[in-house]
Amino acid sequence: MIFTFINLDNEKGLKTFIDIVLEKNEIPWRTLYAFNDLDNVKKQYIVDAIPMNLLIAPDGSYQRIDVRKEEHERMIYTSIGLNEIKSEK
Repeated sequence: MIFTFINLDNEKGLKTFIDIVLEKNEIPWRTLYAFNDLDNVKKQYIVDAIPMNLLIAPDGSYQRIDVRKEEHERMIYTSIGLNEIKSEK
């Protein structure tokens, strides 16, 4: 399974995202930045607030998740073949 995180921050929030999420927590999946097409992405997935987390399947179905909840974080790590959660809480 290929797992990709799509960031919807504007360009101003990008550095903070990189510092906190990518460097501090060292997430083990790739991240794409949608700031060049924010309006279309937000409209397609009915993004009403940020942060908002969606788990989107290859068939386009999706569900809202909260990555701050350990069970949702564990679901993500398990789905990409990792058994250990690496971030510290």
